[in-house]
Amino acid sequence: MGSAAVTARRYANALFASALEEQALERVANDIKNLQALLAGSTDLLSTLSNKAVAGDHLENSLIEITKKLKCHLMTQNFLRMLIRSHRINLLTTIFSEFHKLLALKRGELTAKVTTVRKLNATQISRLTKALSKISGCKIVPEFDVDSDIIGGVIINAGSYQMDASLRTQLNELKNELRLS
Repeated sequence: MGSAAVTARRYANALFASALEEQALERVANDIKNLQALLAGSTDLLSTLSNKAVAGDHLENSLIEITKKLKCHLMTQNFLRMLIRSHRINLLTTIFSEFHKLLALKRGELTAKVTTVRKLNATQISRLTKALSKISGCKIVPEFDVDSDIIGGVIINAGSYQMDASLRTQLNELKNELRLS
């Protein structure tokens, strides 16, 4: 793990511990979710945050205005100020990702990345989520991806659990067996 990732994890741990101690965890988590949505919708904002040529005061004032419009908790605002002043704002998306991992762990949740050849319907999603919850013993938070290259079947990544039951993988394995015979 690179030094930037380690640094981001430390900042996420500090924010998480502070929010937990101040009983503001859900509020800060909601702020982060809203900020992530904003950043995802604006590549200009993300590049501005990472641009070292933008003056710190200007960046700080702009970001605080945004957080006020989003009605962010004071802890979130102060955290962002601190990241700007310590020249760590470029780690923001990684810090947010690490924060969500800590939050999921606290809630007993496990994120499952599910890849299928086509979008699943509500019944399929429900059955799959229940089955994964039963296997893992955790509340499953599914993230779905559609990839026509897998031809059929499903690929599931949840924590250390990985299952590749895609038709593409099965065909590749068969092709390798035929080559060896």
